[in-house]
Amino acid sequence: ATFLAHNVSERLGYGISDQALSNSGKNNVKFDIKCYPQLSSYDMETSSSSSQSEDETTVTGTNCLVHHRSPGFSFAFKTLVYRTEESNYNDSETPYAIMVDANISTTSKNNDAMTRDLLVKAVSVIDDTISSSSTDDKEGSFWDIQERHTPSIKGKKHDLDRLKIATSPLASVDNQILSNKGVVDKSRVFSNAGSNHQKSKLSINIWEYTSIESNDIHRDLFLDSSLRVTTSAFGKAHAEAFVHPALIAHPAPKRIVIFSDMPVAYVREILKYRDVTDIFIVGANMEAVNMVKYYMKELNDCSSIEKVNDTCMEDTRINIIETDVVEWLENMIKLCEGGDSDTDCRYDSDKTQCATPPLFDVVLVDVFSNEQAKNRLSKDFFKKLTGITAFDSMFIFNAGMAPSTDGISYYKERDEFIESISYNEDEKFESMVLLVYDEPEAKPLNTAFITILNQFSESYYRYVRMTPVALDLDIVRRFHRQPLPPTTFYDGTTHLRYLRPSRVWENWFCTSSIFKKSLECKWFFEDWFDQDKHDFKTEVKRDDIKGRSLYAAEDIPKGSFILADDAHNHLYMDAHHWDALEKFIEDFPDAKLYKQLRDFFIIYGFQNESISMSGWSVSIATNNTFSNHACTDEQELSGAFPFTRDPNVREDINWNFSMLFARRPQVAMVTGALKDIKKGDEIMIDYSGFRGDYPDPKYLEFLEGMCSTSKGLVDAADGGVPKDSCVDSDTCV
Repeated sequence: ATFLAHNVSERLGYGISDQALSNSGKNNVKFDIKCYPQLSSYDMETSSSSSQSEDETTVTGTNCLVHHRSPGFSFAFKTLVYRTEESNYNDSETPYAIMVDANISTTSKNNDAMTRDLLVKAVSVIDDTISSSSTDDKEGSFWDIQERHTPSIKGKKHDLDRLKIATSPLASVDNQILSNKGVVDKSRVFSNAGSNHQKSKLSINIWEYTSIESNDIHRDLFLDSSLRVTTSAFGKAHAEAFVHPALIAHPAPKRIVIFSDMPVAYVREILKYRDVTDIFIVGANMEAVNMVKYYMKELNDCSSIEKVNDTCMEDTRINIIETDVVEWLENMIKLCEGGDSDTDCRYDSDKTQCATPPLFDVVLVDVFSNEQAKNRLSKDFFKKLTGITAFDSMFIFNAGMAPSTDGISYYKERDEFIESISYNEDEKFESMVLLVYDEPEAKPLNTAFITILNQFSESYYRYVRMTPVALDLDIVRRFHRQPLPPTTFYDGTTHLRYLRPSRVWENWFCTSSIFKKSLECKWFFEDWFDQDKHDFKTEVKRDDIKGRSLYAAEDIPKGSFILADDAHNHLYMDAHHWDALEKFIEDFPDAKLYKQLRDFFIIYGFQNESISMSGWSVSIATNNTFSNHACTDEQELSGAFPFTRDPNVREDINWNFSMLFARRPQVAMVTGALKDIKKGDEIMIDYSGFRGDYPDPKYLEFLEGMCSTSKGLVDAADGGVPKDSCVDSDTCV
């Protein structure tokens, strides 16, 4: 123990001296070593010696102190070698543990990093020392390095600041490697520390380790001590969650731009798509990228994907932009101004299916550092992005972690960014929908993702599809041939989970200083779960002209829900289902039952305008379906949220971003009492809202005719479709 402690201390002292000579310009660093017996057992977990009586005192190890002090530079460390209580050794072996407690002080701001590097070097020194003192073959040591926190106000502020960084504190090299007891055989395979690089560049370190749980060997790359890319499974979960929701949703994702300092894993996922013709990479840290290509080759391996270069980053479709991000973006905006939107890839006469060069179809924004958060999570940056995109283009931001379970978010830049997009009167943002999803399996990498797209675009209709099989088949039809399955985490069912934010996002939305006053939060949590506002009785009566009509069977107070079961007792057909049905009817006009199915939705149903939904819904099992059209304000007794005719109230609601309605879109379908309803009153509703925000003028003309004749969509005599139905003439669709 004495030999080992002194030898390790001496070699570490010389190691620090070398570091001082290279970093501080000192010519000669002298240090002292003093060793003395350790007279009690040592607890690694508490870093303290156990007390013993004088009679029980025994020599359990050796403690060596090393120190040096000079102007602008000092260091001190303690090397303790002691016997352990572990029992998984042979009788002939004496188990020892080694602990190095170090502190370095310099005029540099990188004391923590220097101390950590010293301890990392200590591992190899200890291993070498043990090997030189034994002829037996030894396995690598089991070790961990833990940061010592000083219990002070300054320290507490430091901890709080760490919670506010753009990435998770769990992604630090300390938590992921140094103090992680779930990994063994840890070794740093690359570091650019001490190389001839400019000080403005980030530190790059690559670590290799073995997972105790899976026994797999992995490598992680850290930029400035924060994890950026990994060969572990959670790295794949992160890359798939970032790339595939947008590229599957976009009707023809040809031109992709990635803003990222570490894009390699994303590029591999993008190259799986047949449609992709151009991938622009902006803001990459090429030194780190090159290290990934050399030390983490599997991330750059596309050899199993047909029609893609064997090494992903060398594919001819990739364009690496090394100019400043904002400078490149502003130059591209100038090129895109007045761009031709007349392209041969179309899906109808009004909207293009893919962007015409130099515009982009999908924009992926990787937000890793505090600096990136300030620059990229801003209204100004997003407005610039809209200058290089088309109507169907999509934006995905990967930014931080989901809020805490109580809804608290420490990510100020992200919160303010969401607010700036949600409450913006700029015409470019008017029809933009903002949705949020998270992928917990990506932890400790970013797990939170923001999607922004046009609510009336084909991309939106594809994004909110509700059938997993449709999304799975897109993977089948749009991917290059490759080993199966082509993804590990993302598929149609995963996409559906992304459409419904987790409860923590809803809690954040309704408790944050930005959105807590949102009307839907107050309405939902105070009224929806209030038993006194539900289950009022209604009855259906026949009218000779109007047919079946809905009446109140008891008094219903203003603001109460009317037949809330209607929100789940309905059939739902998303926009793609609807288009497929219309096409089928056109192809097979004699298949009359299909036409009747469509007519049933048109006559009794309504178009979905709730966020994260599309297409049509129709009630199938509640009395609400017999509510007649209200021709005047006096007749209109019921309506959808917010249960008022006041236009000012409706204008205050942000229909393009609501974490509550994105998570519970059917709740937006619920109707309530606009005023106090008396027993025996007919409950009528304004049909003009059944055709979305912008109903066809022909439909509004039809409603005017209905008010003058009292004849509606259904024959009052038999409940069927009238012979001269407006559905056949397309005047009420």
